[in-house]
Amino acid sequence: MLLHIIRFLHGYVLIRVSGFSPERFLNLCSSRGILVWDIASCGAGYEMKMSIRGFRQIRPLVRKTKTKIMVREKHGLPFFIFRNRKRKVFFAGMAFCAAALWFLSLFIWDIRVDGGVSYTQDLIVGYLREQGIVHGMRKSQVDCGEIQALIRNDYPRVTWASASIQGTRLLIEIKEDTVAGEMPEAGEEEPADLVAPASGVISEMIVRKGTPVKRQGDTVEKGEALISGRIDLVNDSKEVYAYEYCRADGDVDIVWEMPYACTVSRAYEEKVYTGRERNGFFIRWLSKSLSLNPQTEGGLPWDTLTQEVQWKLLDNFYLPIYTGTILHREYQLRESAYSDQELAALLGSRMEEDFEDLEKKGVQIIENNVKIQLGSSSGTASGTLTVRQRASEYVPAEILPDPAGEQPLEGTGKEQQTE
Repeated sequence: MLLHIIRFLHGYVLIRVSGFSPERFLNLCSSRGILVWDIASCGAGYEMKMSIRGFRQIRPLVRKTKTKIMVREKHGLPFFIFRNRKRKVFFAGMAFCAAALWFLSLFIWDIRVDGGVSYTQDLIVGYLREQGIVHGMRKSQVDCGEIQALIRNDYPRVTWASASIQGTRLLIEIKEDTVAGEMPEAGEEEPADLVAPASGVISEMIVRKGTPVKRQGDTVEKGEALISGRIDLVNDSKEVYAYEYCRADGDVDIVWEMPYACTVSRAYEEKVYTGRERNGFFIRWLSKSLSLNPQTEGGLPWDTLTQEVQWKLLDNFYLPIYTGTILHREYQLRESAYSDQELAALLGSRMEEDFEDLEKKGVQIIENNVKIQLGSSSGTASGTLTVRQRASEYVPAEILPDPAGEQPLEGTGKEQQTE
């Protein structure tokens, strides 16, 4: 590709060599260092491509070999400029376009977020807008290191963040902890107990800070303390002489049975399109837009489908220009009913969506005991799910009077051994 661009910029010609000894002509070109390429036989002669500089050097070789040279085609920028040398407005337009593209390349016109699960594209872009990082800002004002630090600090579940500028695009990649529950916000260090999210059995328990109240294998009730934010300080006689307070921290998994139920009516309203359509078009430049949107007639309702595309020159050279189409389709509603197969498939799809939502919230499904039942008017998926959920809820720790009559201590949080 680079070689083709260089040849186009320098210009080249397609010539036909015929006469007494075209083979000798090719040998002399090789010995003189004159480059030829794309050689093809054509009857008694040859066709080949040659640079403009090389073409100017072949006159002595033509006389020596008694060959004839015919220029078949001319290619490249020099010939293009020569043919259009009187079109001053055309070249002025090209120069203006080149300057405009250079100017647009100095700004960010697209922000892309990859890797988020609960932290979506709209959420991160909205957050960046609050921090002053928006479409249309100069690339020199974008501090990728600062963006990474902001995201990691303000979104505790983000375990890794990367920001980079590619062309006119700001690409942000994140990885988040989808297993752990909600983590405390930055600066949230008030004394608190970690409590059970539901009634069940502790399947795993790792304590990092605080005093364990329960042990692995214990049965707990919803809201019951698992790790206390109060640490008893004892002397050599095993007597409590003071209390220390912290925000309890640890990984405690609770296994419990979750009831599940989902009902879908067999009857529904089906859209039947009449075939009448209206097509429109719009173009948007930053906040300015021009729309050719046809009017729809009253009576029956219309569906509206809008498709928008952002212009770009290369993979990462985005422009602040958006174009799109608007499609209006007229329809009417008709009473219909799902078949048994359709109803069962719809219930299965709803269950998959609900299970995915649970997993996004950190709830792992261990066993599925849900059954689908189809009735004359509706279908139901009901039963229980055996799930594992990590504790992430807190309640304020109870502050007790100090045994020595002094004020309670807060904040250091001695680590305890795992129970």
